[in-house]
Amino acid sequence: VSSTTPGAFFALDLGEACPPTPVPPAQSLQFLTQCQHKDCMHYTRFSHANYTKKKVFYSISDICNQTGTVLPDVPMKPTDEDWCGHCGRVASVKDYGKGNIGGIYPGYGDKIFKPVENVDVCVGHKTVPFTLISHDPRNFSRFRKNWNKAGSKLKYDAGIMDANTFEHRIGRSPSVRTLLGMIPTMETQYMPTTGNLYWEEHACAGYLRRPPRAPKKRPHYANETSGM
Repeated sequence: VSSTTPGAFFALDLGEACPPTPVPPAQSLQFLTQCQHKDCMHYTRFSHANYTKKKVFYSISDICNQTGTVLPDVPMKPTDEDWCGHCGRVASVKDYGKGNIGGIYPGYGDKIFKPVENVDVCVGHKTVPFTLISHDPRNFSRFRKNWNKAGSKLKYDAGIMDANTFEHRIGRSPSVRTLLGMIPTMETQYMPTTGNLYWEEHACAGYLRRPPRAPKKRPHYANETSGM
């Protein structure tokens, strides 16, 4: 199930952003996502059309009952598809917690482990130290000009970037699957700090007007790297 979008909405390609002033026309505004960062506030066109595009999800119980749950059709994993098209940071807090148990839709991801009384035994707790490496949008050709432009109000704060990356990639109750999936296969100094974005890989111009081309090689989350 997807929302009907007016012709004016197609003025922006997927992943492209427009400034907050002048405010986009009302018929387009409802389908654009405004950046959460106060020094940006640009509107970006995402494939989920500001979370109005829907998809039916099925859990095991849904299948048994022959029912489903209609939820926003957004990327289920944290990727650069969630980045603001102007500043290159996570645009909306709605995309935080994708690494949590159950993901952003509780009940449709990894289940919370519930020990069975008199069967399962807790053998203790383990603290695992880790290093979080956030992407720097100023390193990407698509965003660099916006950060370096004369009079730009964008301000880079490494601490805020790390906080955003943590909420986006890990969340407050990460699953073991999420943590294991972020262990790098290379030493930190060799981890890439830039790369092609999703929309660049998919030739975003006219994306919805013709079938997308499959990318030759997905950029492997290198755009928002993190390691343990």
